[in-house]
Amino acid sequence: MSTRVTALHRALAAAAIALAVPAAIVRVPVAPARVAPVAIGDGVRVDSFVTRTVDARQLAAWIRAGARDVRVLDLRGNAAYQARHVPSAEPADRARLDTLTRRTDETLVLYSGDDVRDAQALANLAARGHRHAYVLDGGMDAWVDEVMEPVLHGDSADYVAALSRYFGGAPRTSAREREGEPTPPRVKPIATTGEAGETPRRGC
Repeated sequence: MSTRVTALHRALAAAAIALAVPAAIVRVPVAPARVAPVAIGDGVRVDSFVTRTVDARQLAAWIRAGARDVRVLDLRGNAAYQARHVPSAEPADRARLDTLTRRTDETLVLYSGDDVRDAQALANLAARGHRHAYVLDGGMDAWVDEVMEPVLHGDSADYVAALSRYFGGAPRTSAREREGEPTPPRVKPIATTGEAGETPRRGC
């Protein structure tokens, strides 16, 4: 392996460590990492950087809690932003991130609907000293699916429903309901009477 590749590996490892440290400092949950393999010539592929992500429900919880040090940046363009965006998100141009994000101690969450654009913006922020920058995992689609129109199931159903309603969402009880298919009608059980003509009570 050439000296150039070895030096690149060392630089990438240092960048990954630098991006992993901040969670302990600001008490932000450690976000899952995504690695983007890039070809650099002669068939050699290296991991270009580690992208830290935050899921839509965690972001919704931060916004609902009123976290003052969290800024959400929408990089999709003005038309997409006007059509729909994450509450509290600011429209942002990737070329103007330098002027929009001068404080390096704030938590930034960005999304664009394009993994490459997200990764480039995050790498730009990291290079300028931002240690608390994240990409919204799944972008606007994930926000709609997980916050605005979630399918409720399991022990977290009540929490997810409350979180969704806080943002004006419409939680669903099944995937069929989300897709607009009619759900089978609920059949009310017919009460049977006992020997004395009394209706038995259930669940008491």
